[in-house]
Amino acid sequence: MSISFFTFMKFIDIVAPTLALGLGIVRIGCFLYGCDYGLVAEGHASLPFPQWDDPGVADWIRGNAPAFDAHSREGLLLTGLPMASAPVYPTQLIASLFGFALFGVLLLFRRFKKFDGQVLMYFLIAYSIFRFVIEFQRGDLTTDTNNQMTDINSLCGSWIKFDPNYSKESLTFKPEYFRAPN
Repeated sequence: MSISFFTFMKFIDIVAPTLALGLGIVRIGCFLYGCDYGLVAEGHASLPFPQWDDPGVADWIRGNAPAFDAHSREGLLLTGLPMASAPVYPTQLIASLFGFALFGVLLLFRRFKKFDGQVLMYFLIAYSIFRFVIEFQRGDLTTDTNNQMTDINSLCGSWIKFDPNYSKESLTFKPEYFRAPN
């Protein structure tokens, strides 16, 4: 049994919204652990990460929240009890909300797609743009731009496949194009 390219693209269109849902769930895990935190900020939208002093978690989690450890090394800890990191932007929660919103939008968009693979394309374009922007608010990165370069590459690759002047003829598979000349 062989799987054709078009069957695969239909499958990808079904899977793409669940990728967005998965991203929303994973970023909640990042928030609970304290990784992928944002820049130090003040205001109602910023949150500190506490020191983990519960011996019950010492068996399965080593150390503290990454935000707390980084701020401890930099001398940015809040004074008082309990000890906590400096307040930071909750980039994990912002990314989680974006993932859930993108999930809903992609589910709605599936009804109106014009060709197979278009839902995945929109997922890649939207997520690449979002990740590029949110990386500027991340506090756990210093000079690492690899994530943003990956986002740019993903965006360009997705955009190249996107044809705003869609026509069914431009996407029709024609085996004669792939035959060697005689």
